[in-house]
Amino acid sequence: MQTTITINVKVKPDALQPFAAWREKMDKAVASFPGFVSMEIFPPQSGKNDWIVIQRFLSESDLDAWQKSEVRRRLLEEVKPLLLEEVKVVDSSDKQNVTEVFVTKVSPHMHEAYRAWAAKVQQIESTFPGYQGVYVQAPSTTDQHGTWITMLRFDTPEHLNGWLLSKERKEILKESESMVEELQSHQVVSPFAGWFAGYGQAPSVWKQTMLVLLVLFPIVMLELKFLSPVTSSLNSSLATFIGNALSVTLVSWPMMGLAIRLLHWWLNPHPDHKFRANALGLLAITGLYLLEIICLWRLL
Repeated sequence: MQTTITINVKVKPDALQPFAAWREKMDKAVASFPGFVSMEIFPPQSGKNDWIVIQRFLSESDLDAWQKSEVRRRLLEEVKPLLLEEVKVVDSSDKQNVTEVFVTKVSPHMHEAYRAWAAKVQQIESTFPGYQGVYVQAPSTTDQHGTWITMLRFDTPEHLNGWLLSKERKEILKESESMVEELQSHQVVSPFAGWFAGYGQAPSVWKQTMLVLLVLFPIVMLELKFLSPVTSSLNSSLATFIGNALSVTLVSWPMMGLAIRLLHWWLNPHPDHKFRANALGLLAITGLYLLEIICLWRLL
């Protein structure tokens, strides 16, 4: 079973060029190591110095061998002068995690202020236990009525709720009241074992996350267009509950089942054709993302 290590690297602002050269050496070293499967690198969000690196190996023994290897030790020693603090291992498994999806409709002409506020939120939430990263999708720069989609990931529901219910979050949310017209949230727990029952081994978490985004995005957009006007007169707690209940129901049935059947060849490819299937699958799902965005472009 594949296993994953997630690494947080805080780079000095004046060391980006030598860090890029070091990264090239690290990428080559890990890519040639036995059992290596894939790697993802996420550059810092606005106002941050954190690089997130996700490395996947065929087994825990392969990952353990890499972590204990002499080549990795030398590379980590070499990069120390370029960093604000030592390399931190955030996670070293594909264990269960939970994602909170926020759909935020920002007031016209307040998008730059909201962008700065969101960066501030990310700095605070990253200090909470179990934080595993955040993905933010901003609307197009020409769309003043656009919707922001944020996917916040923690390792357990308990750690996620620790942030969601914290006094720090309650205080900083007050700063966004003048910027936000509407906010919806949906919690998605992973891995989604029940959805993949009967389809072989559950796929990698990153594939599961991409699939959830594929089916959740159009549901949320249609709710904003057709359901929100109907529930706008209700108490926000009740309106949010109705929206979440409908979203979870539609995602669970029939959308995930249809998506899994459509992309099963990519979710669980044959070992002999894994590279080709992963490449074609990424192209296919990216094309489906674009198709959804184009079809829903003028919905709101």
